Amino acid sequence: MNFRIVSSTLSPQILKKVKSAFKDDDIPIIIDSQNESAFFSGVIMAITQSSQIDTVIDIMHTVRNEYDSLFYLISNAIDAREGIPSGGAQRMVKIAKEIGKVLDLTPNQMWILEHGCVLRDIGKLRISNDILLKKTVLTYDEWVLLKSHAHIGANILKEWNIFPELTEVIASHHECYDGDGYPEGLEGEQIPFLSRILKVLDVYCAMTSRRNYRTGVASREEALEYLLEERGKHFDPQIIDAFMKINLIEIDNDL
Repeated sequence: MNFRIVSSTLSPQILKKVKSAFKDDDIPIIIDSQNESAFFSGVIMAITQSSQIDTVIDIMHTVRNEYDSLFYLISNAIDAREGIPSGGAQRMVKIAKEIGKVLDLTPNQMWILEHGCVLRDIGKLRISNDILLKKTVLTYDEWVLLKSHAHIGANILKEWNIFPELTEVIASHHECYDGDGYPEGLEGEQIPFLSRILKVLDVYCAMTSRRNYRTGVASREEALEYLLEERGKHFDPQIIDAFMKINLIEIDNDL
């Protein structure tokens, strides 16, 4: 995943060198600390001087890898409760990167979308196993509680005062374009744009991987057919059109 760096004193030349040390799809987002409107969540370090910049870049690479590993560890732990195979978040982030290119998302939008992929279900941590893993039909109250995990997840971030950019996206990632989703029943552009993207990613990845609440796994073709059937209904047409341009076979082969 991408990460962000705060800088207020480095010259444009040094910042260019920092960016050039990373791969094209791994370039850090440079945030100017003088910009009062900028978000600072997820910042790895603040570079305050240009001396020994090569050493700083080496440290950035190390911390960046640890940063990714920590987030994916959290996501895998959340999924493990439901018997979901590890690696789901990594797969979703790879697909997010590709749809981000098609939709021409900004680096900051990509940061939010990628981290939303990883933390989208963090609210399930406060859903008991009796409900989350129940094999029989849920009662109405149990179903309402389970559906509230998106709001619960957003509230967890608020309680810990972390990642304010993610709260809206996580809270709305189960809303449907036609208003048939939950927990608020939002529709169309009432739903944050990045939530609409996350919705598509979440459904596709859920359909094509094992889940404890159903038998069988949909094929890639079956999942794509479903997305097209729900274009303009559960899913934003613009996002479905972008999703269809992604080479999903290549992504899965790389994992």
